[in-house]
Amino acid sequence: MHLRIPNSETLYKNLYWIIIATFLLSMFSNSVPRVLINGTVILAISIGIIRKNSSIIIKDQIVLLTFLLYCVASFVLFIINGYPKYVLLSAIAGSFLPIVLAFCRDTDLYERFYNNTFVALVISFVISLLLHINTSQFYCDYLYNMGYTSSNSIFWAKYFFQGLFGVTSLGTLSTCTALFYLCKLYQDKKMKTAIMMGISIVTLFVTTRRSAIAAFLLGASYIIVSNTFKRFMKKKYKINVKTLSVILLIVIIGIYAVIKNYESIIVIMSRVSNISGAVGERSDEWRKNIQSLSEFQIFFGTGFGSRSHTALQYGLQAVTDSGFVQLFCELGLLGFILFIACITTITIKCIRVPNKNFYYLSSMLIIFVYLLQAIGSNVFEFQVTSPLFWVSLGYCINKKGRMN
Repeated sequence: MHLRIPNSETLYKNLYWIIIATFLLSMFSNSVPRVLINGTVILAISIGIIRKNSSIIIKDQIVLLTFLLYCVASFVLFIINGYPKYVLLSAIAGSFLPIVLAFCRDTDLYERFYNNTFVALVISFVISLLLHINTSQFYCDYLYNMGYTSSNSIFWAKYFFQGLFGVTSLGTLSTCTALFYLCKLYQDKKMKTAIMMGISIVTLFVTTRRSAIAAFLLGASYIIVSNTFKRFMKKKYKINVKTLSVILLIVIIGIYAVIKNYESIIVIMSRVSNISGAVGERSDEWRKNIQSLSEFQIFFGTGFGSRSHTALQYGLQAVTDSGFVQLFCELGLLGFILFIACITTITIKCIRVPNKNFYYLSSMLIIFVYLLQAIGSNVFEFQVTSPLFWVSLGYCINKKGRMN
């Protein structure tokens, strides 16, 4: 009997199934090397992409390639500054290798990735909701061991909806999933799509993540308005009342089942209403990190991944509440400009594309969600969130994926 090793394409399209599986295994054993397993899988995918596309670098990928090479060069600063080796390995596995996912040229593979990923995420949301509703000591221990809560008590497990991935990652992923299925719903009008979207929306609002909720409302408004305008121009005004009713019913029942007490409702309302205060709550940390940089570090940074949550575990200075500030401190002004140049290039191309299929529109909105979340969260750092961002960016870069 021969053990068949999956090829890089199979690993690529099923990446989030693997990531979610490692989180589920971590519930039963603290010794599961999640970062190592997922990092090895992404490395195998990256090697496959490099072998297949190394001689085909298109014009739109040049800025991204420059950013990638700059990140590689910045790892030298780890050695110079004497950072722990595990901080470097964590940065490579969680933040660096996912960038390579954006160099895939196979449009069909991107779309298979999206289909598999969002089904896997919805299943993880259902598991997360069930764990949160029926909070057991087993689940409390898991949250504490993962570092999501400061105590393994039921009080802290209930305080925020952490799910499997932690409240920040859960908010980002549920927003992206909800927007993906909203885009898809306008195309296929299937009940299954509506249900998947409803579950994602429930998950999102129960996380009470302000920037994630704001990103969803803005993204959903854009989808609804643009599609309504298209229908108006084509004189198609039919509304699927049955699908709309199912969505509303799922949302209402889901929120009622999860948020059963007055205190939880107050938490959600107060956080959403105070969204403008999110920046003020984090500004002191941002200022301290930037002021700690030397003149050399202002321009070249302290090394990619050097100010991550992993660095904080070793008592090092870290940026825990802003992906943008973290990138600036780690890569310096030069690296930060390269990152902004990548985003600017993609934004210009997205605006110029006249006809977008729902995969392309979803990719645009996912990038938008991450950029908005990155103001106050380290979404580019976490191994469970970073792959989706770079895959979406890669899909928008790919010329073959830009038209219907």
